[in-house]
Amino acid sequence: MKKILLALPAFVFWCITELRNYFFDKKVIKRVTFQLPLIGIGNLNMGGTGKSPLVEWLLENFSHEFKMAVLSRGYGRKSRGFQVVETTSNYKQSGDEPLLFKWKFSQVPVCLSEDRVVGVPMLLGEFPETEAIILDDVFQHRAIKPGLMLLTTEYENLFTRDSIFPLGWLREDKKNYHRADIILVTKCPENLSQQEADKIRNEINPFPYQQLYFTAFEYGQLNELNNQPLPEKYSNVLLLTGIANAKPLQTFFEKFGKTVFEMNFADHHSFSKYNLEQLHEMKINLPPDTIIVTTEKDAVRLIEFKEWFVQNKFQLFIQPVRHHFLFNAAQEFSNNIRTFIQATTEKNS
Repeated sequence: MKKILLALPAFVFWCITELRNYFFDKKVIKRVTFQLPLIGIGNLNMGGTGKSPLVEWLLENFSHEFKMAVLSRGYGRKSRGFQVVETTSNYKQSGDEPLLFKWKFSQVPVCLSEDRVVGVPMLLGEFPETEAIILDDVFQHRAIKPGLMLLTTEYENLFTRDSIFPLGWLREDKKNYHRADIILVTKCPENLSQQEADKIRNEINPFPYQQLYFTAFEYGQLNELNNQPLPEKYSNVLLLTGIANAKPLQTFFEKFGKTVFEMNFADHHSFSKYNLEQLHEMKINLPPDTIIVTTEKDAVRLIEFKEWFVQNKFQLFIQPVRHHFLFNAAQEFSNNIRTFIQATTEKNS
């Protein structure tokens, strides 16, 4: 019954997105290109598919080799228009992900603009030395045409198995994956077999011009919000998150025999004093050897309550995460990115 009720709005949504794509494909609506190397990152599914860690992976591996910059719309921010993100910015004005990029890569310009066509020249006006720009969450922003488009899709929710919103979580028809140059299947099991990877490859059926990679999440060492040490022993973890999917993080701790309790909120949730009261109530009723863990993205939205954690003698541990390329493919992926930047730069120099 639910599917029947959702079928009509899903069909209407599909018609709107397909008509829009048709106008772009037929050049009724023109797309803008730039001579500068532009690397687009996006997805077909709504929700977390690992786009932000991919931006960080690119910055980590290339920001010392090229003068990189990031342009994002700043999802969830209360401000409008073009903006340069500073390390002292507030996430409510910049969005949590752009501010996280700036915190982790302070030397990299991070800018915001809903309209990327307007944002690119404004970014270059502020930072004329820029050699390449990463366009975050831009797969559906078709007014601009990146020279290289990266499409992320989650192992547990491949776009091939999803349906158009609101029947499923697809932002547009799954057939539009053809616009990607590189497809990354993210959040895979670390022990993904070559046989299963081949099955997924056959299911996605990449075009001859597309490359397909598989990545797993690699979790780093826990850091405490107030630089407190990690207890030598702990058996329980309370996850405090406001992200699209906390399941991979839960699985990670359970793999090490930890009992996981969860306090989950919607993606980009703005934490409140009431939420902290809920946290306090939950924490004091859990075993004493329970630590509170959050993500780096959530920490951006929780840092304003830093003193609250001190006053209540609660430690908040932050879990870093990064992409790990399976089947020893990191070097090949890096070479493709490097070749694109160098070739585009040489072509337009």
